[in-house]
Amino acid sequence: MSTPSADLHLLPETGVENMRTPKSLHAELKRELSKLNTVLKLPDNVLFLANQFLEYLLHNHLVVREPRSILHAFNIALCWRAASFLKYTELDHRDSVALASDGLTHECNEAPS
Repeated sequence: MSTPSADLHLLPETGVENMRTPKSLHAELKRELSKLNTVLKLPDNVLFLANQFLEYLLHNHLVVREPRSILHAFNIALCWRAASFLKYTELDHRDSVALASDGLTHECNEAPS
């Protein structure tokens, strides 16, 4: 029987693995999402919803630290989904990737369409 990784913990008395993301990564992703919002100049309601999505995902799924480019894409995608959900149409995908790359040294690019 293999031992659970450091990021997985058994819930007391259930034997069920807790898939919550470590608190240090949680705080780091929140900071990066806030910086990304500043670079993309998103309205407060889009940032609020992106943070809500982030909270849900971090509490209900395991998000890993590496590779960094996946975390960068993860935060950009949260902004895209929040903007789309709120029908905020001023967020261009290609432009947002370029802005994140330039302003935050994010290591991701949009897949060709």
